Amino acid sequence: MFLELFDPAISPHTVHLQVYSYNDLIGQAVRKTFGPLARPLEPLARDLERRLLIVQGYLHSDHSARIGVTLKRDGTMDLRAEPNAQTGRLVRRVVRKLLRQARALGAVAIPPMLQIAPPGRGFHSGGTFPMSASPAAMQTDTLGRPRGWQRVHAVDATVLPDIAATTITFTVMANAHRIGWEAAELT
Repeated sequence: MFLELFDPAISPHTVHLQVYSYNDLIGQAVRKTFGPLARPLEPLARDLERRLLIVQGYLHSDHSARIGVTLKRDGTMDLRAEPNAQTGRLVRRVVRKLLRQARALGAVAIPPMLQIAPPGRGFHSGGTFPMSASPAAMQTDTLGRPRGWQRVHAVDATVLPDIAATTITFTVMANAHRIGWEAAELT
């Protein structure tokens, strides 16, 4: 199930929450939490598994960490995490909102279980070479062509100027279709 939070007190952008019911990963997480007591507490673990939901949240790229890329002289790339100071504050606001809505949701968030994934861990990545009508270095034109290139087109999420918190698959597909269509008209 998807939950979309539209609350300007949290963010001017949508916050996207994906809710998952039981799967084997939940069982593994419960047993890992119990550590050496997992076997003696097996009945409790099974009861918890049936009641637990996992919520995976996504923030707009304005509120998320970035990954910096530097091309080194030897031709290799150096990747470095660039944390965003807003991330933790915004996540805490989301958790407080979920706690205030516990009765309406029929579920209670468990803040100590919260995990914020490190930069690059997730499925909504992109914006590496954002499109621009007047591309600068490390940008592409509106056909996904890196500056100075005419026959190379990036058509995935790397060309999106920012990444929405919501699912991006259809946006990426529509943009790739547009780029392909417009590029074909040029030839």
